[in-house]
Amino acid sequence: MPEKYIGNTHVTVAEYACKHCGLLPPRFMDDAFEMNLEYQVLFRGFEEIRRKRGDKPLGVTNGYRCLEHEQALYDAWLLAGKPGEVHGFLSAHAFGLALDLACESWADQRLIVSVARKLSPRPRIGWKQYNSVGSLLVHLDYGQLIQPCPTLKFTAGLEW
Repeated sequence: MPEKYIGNTHVTVAEYACKHCGLLPPRFMDDAFEMNLEYQVLFRGFEEIRRKRGDKPLGVTNGYRCLEHEQALYDAWLLAGKPGEVHGFLSAHAFGLALDLACESWADQRLIVSVARKLSPRPRIGWKQYNSVGSLLVHLDYGQLIQPCPTLKFTAGLEW
């Protein structure tokens, strides 16, 4: 059976859907034909990064995470004694507005970060924390496009 892709992107449903339950975010699409604007921005950013890499495949290791999956990850961080590294229970993944990208090399990671810094609107970019543990990932999110609650702040252009 052929892989199913998200809209007109190179991201498969399997890559983006929650690894815990296989679901997509609630309200991901207003109807069967049109993706909500904030998701369009996320996937347009992904496609621009992919294009700047010469249209080579770019894997997504994490996309949307359901609340149960998000809680389990948060609890695991707390049990590991790393609460200072957790920025709160809800990440942009819980809203479907984040992608973790698998890099081929350290040079590829630097290229992805460089391209992401030039996207408009500028996403939040996580990469330094992955370098510190020897992992070739880049986290890209547009959590700043929503304001889910007054105590949860997604700062545009933030890097970590």
